[in-house]
Amino acid sequence: MRGLVIIYMKQVMNNNNKYSWNNKMFLVLFVCLFSFMGLDVLAVPAYPYPIQVSQPDGTKLTIQLHGDEYFNYVTTEDGYLIIKNQQDYYVYATVSQAGQLTPTSRVARDANVRNAADVSFLKSIDKRNEIS
Repeated sequence: MRGLVIIYMKQVMNNNNKYSWNNKMFLVLFVCLFSFMGLDVLAVPAYPYPIQVSQPDGTKLTIQLHGDEYFNYVTTEDGYLIIKNQQDYYVYATVSQAGQLTPTSRVARDANVRNAADVSFLKSIDKRNEIS
């Protein structure tokens, strides 16, 4: 569609006798506005269903993606923030004062395989943290 408008605009700009200056300027403005209208529409939302991934040690973890390509984060199936650490494990995350995700040392696990230490640790984490 944009290509057709640009071709039409070139024809209008080259044909000085047929169109007035106002028509040419209107067409240029229309093309400029049309070009920028679709930029925000291109944001693709994250996959809306739980995904099972493998940790480096072979254990399975079910994660949920949130956001789009401009702002995104990952949680466990029950809503705890997680992030990959330097060893490529998904670990639980906290949110710093600046609103940034900070990895913890605790490896993330599905709710049905968490041990007592995991449950105790997660009681200290607020699921409703604000990420910026």
